[in-house]
Amino acid sequence: MKVLNFSRPLLSLLLLFSLTAVVLPQEQPQDPLFYIHEETARIDKIDQYNSTSRDFTQMMTDSKLDLPWIRASQTDDLVFYYLVPLKNYGDIDKLSAAFNAMMSKADKDKMNKVMQENAESIASVRELVFKRSNSLSYGDVQGLGLDMTKQNFLHWDYYIVKPGMMKDVMAIAAKFKKLSEEKKITTPYTVWLTDMGENDNLIVVTTMAKDAVSFYQQMDKDNTALGKEGEDLWNQMMTKLEHFEHKNGHTRPDLSYAKSE
Repeated sequence: MKVLNFSRPLLSLLLLFSLTAVVLPQEQPQDPLFYIHEETARIDKIDQYNSTSRDFTQMMTDSKLDLPWIRASQTDDLVFYYLVPLKNYGDIDKLSAAFNAMMSKADKDKMNKVMQENAESIASVRELVFKRSNSLSYGDVQGLGLDMTKQNFLHWDYYIVKPGMMKDVMAIAAKFKKLSEEKKITTPYTVWLTDMGENDNLIVVTTMAKDAVSFYQQMDKDNTALGKEGEDLWNQMMTKLEHFEHKNGHTRPDLSYAKSE
């Protein structure tokens, strides 16, 4: 994992700042913020990316990086997400300070070597801030699957909403959650709203499972239970979107970090 560069990307991202949560009812509890560092690895250098990212993760552990945790995952097409919890936007400065302190403790020659080889293996980088929607997420999602030994399969749905349609889409999502509760759907899902990034009309929904087979078997059961009501809501949603796609992947516990006591 490349050292997160929090200063320069944020200067441009702040120009695109969007509080999508304003369409939620004001009485809802505050949605938690998460910083997401996204890296797309070069397919011809994926071994180098994995090796140097593991080295960097070990450096974070050795230096006792002053962050509570970083959760890593990857899609099957080699997009890597590094998720960091934030209390507020002021915590972004603390992220920079934590990594600067880590680098001051590390062996400079080793750090430079890892950084250079890691950068060579990366095709692109983005920095994003998302909110986890308390009102739209369904089931027990508070732990965010931090216990990666039980569930390591991940499914992402990406919704690009048409201009002016965000409020309508979120209303449909609320109806879908209510229907899931009524039908006693057992699969939890997490709804992520763009708070700062390139697309202020992006919604991401993630679902975890033990493995791909379990996920698709359960999805068939859920769709059967949701029936025509679920299908109708889905069709309504599609008319409000510019684009929809989904990806599969898995957690990366070897690239994740948790601060030790």
